[in-house]
Amino acid sequence: MFKKVISVLVIAVVLFSTSLVSFADDVANETTPEAHKTMDELLQEDIDSFNATCQAKEKVHLDNFANEKEYIDGQFTDIPANAWYLNGVKKAFETNLMNGTRADHFNPNGAVSVAEAITLAARIHSIYYADGYAFVKSEGEEWYQPYVDYALTNYMIIPCDYKNYTKPATRLQFAKILVKALPPEALENINKISSQGLPDLQLENRNPEGMKISNYPVFKLYCAGVLSGNDKYGTFAPNSNIKRSEVAARAC
Repeated sequence: MFKKVISVLVIAVVLFSTSLVSFADDVANETTPEAHKTMDELLQEDIDSFNATCQAKEKVHLDNFANEKEYIDGQFTDIPANAWYLNGVKKAFETNLMNGTRADHFNPNGAVSVAEAITLAARIHSIYYADGYAFVKSEGEEWYQPYVDYALTNYMIIPCDYKNYTKPATRLQFAKILVKALPPEALENINKISSQGLPDLQLENRNPEGMKISNYPVFKLYCAGVLSGNDKYGTFAPNSNIKRSEVAARAC
């Protein structure tokens, strides 16, 4: 069943061959009272916590993912019959996690927007929990509004997270949205990550105001084997965009 959760989640993430950085030496447990712990100490506790959580086995909720419709060969005329991502598109379409941009077009080279990222995460979340949410938009609303509302209601995003939903999502934004689709216990720990971070992404960085921002979702998905880097060094390219073909590439 672990393959099923990976096939569901990696629909949303481009996976490239890479080597993950190895785990650093074990960090000694701190006994300092919570009120006196530094940010680094609290962050390390979070690292240890999610690495432990990721070891939990996936739940029967994963059985909720099933084909809802049939993909007809050649129905997306902009996808070649020998396209490397075709099987992923079929799986994403049949499980109703991704649709075409038109009845006969998938737009494989188009960048995934923030709205599309939220839509995918909302669909995964809804199927996993079998909540029967209809995702019906009201008259005059944008097509993505029901998915945004669902994500807000289920604390997958917060109102100030994104100002423009039609803007292409960065890989970092995509990871932060996707990680809220399933609970931590639905993922199995198959990789280890370094407490020092990735070559081009640390566990935290600072925004223009100097506040610390956690990049935790990326490392949680690395831990589960859902995310990997762009090269043998494990670089993540957090500010680059994701193609729709890449999103669907690992569906099968």
